[in-house]
Amino acid sequence: MYELITLKDTIDTFFDEVMVNTDNADLKQVRLNLINWVRSLFLSVADISYLS
Repeated sequence: MYELITLKDTIDTFFDEVMVNTDNADLKQVRLNLINWVRSLFLSVADISYLS
């Protein structure tokens, strides 16, 4: 979990500086795939949806 927490700044920067829902369908899909990959990393450690 500690290793995943170290990604916080990188993830924050991604969402601050990258437009995921771009008009370019291919680029949008790549970005959504990246988000899904990061989500699956977190879910492989714990289901964070249970955190309040």
